[in-house]
Amino acid sequence: MADRTYRAAIIGTGGIARSHARSWAGTGRVDVVAAVDIRDEAVQAFGDEYDIAARYTSHEDMLAAEKPDIVSICTWHGTHPSMTVAAADAGVDGILCEKPMAINLADADAMLAACEASGTKLAIGHHHRFAPRNTEARKQIAAGAIGVPHMLRMTVGGGLTNNGTHAIDGARYLLGDPRAEWVIGQVERRTDRYERRE
Repeated sequence: MADRTYRAAIIGTGGIARSHARSWAGTGRVDVVAAVDIRDEAVQAFGDEYDIAARYTSHEDMLAAEKPDIVSICTWHGTHPSMTVAAADAGVDGILCEKPMAINLADADAMLAACEASGTKLAIGHHHRFAPRNTEARKQIAAGAIGVPHMLRMTVGGGLTNNGTHAIDGARYLLGDPRAEWVIGQVERRTDRYERRE
């Protein structure tokens, strides 16, 4: 249905939610019909800014009342699993969840299982995949322009769950999304700056 207009809801109304609201509006095919934030003053300000009438402080209440086609989850990473499962269980067609997907494999698996059971499409906000320089690099690597890569090193500042997730996804993307055979990592935390509350 090429001319269908979708109804979207945004959960979490911080800085990244503004990017989601603008992007959905820019498609010309998505109406943002609801916003959710646990802080009433935040959701009211966001609703005023983007002319969203339905405003909630509970994502469960919003899902039950609004029944959106699409949900953007723009909250801290600790809440991603429960909100994704709730949206899938509510019959949402598509979920765009901010990165990182989750902070452990069990939570990520639960998100995938809930979406598979409901037929919900789940996308994680790794938008660097769509940058022209990255799509061209991936194409050139696949064509053998630099031979067969044996190592790819990525460095990033800003914390593993904050910006590091883009580096991990970016490395996988550039190499053609290979299935990992094994993974080893070492993380040293020197600050709690990038940890987010639930």
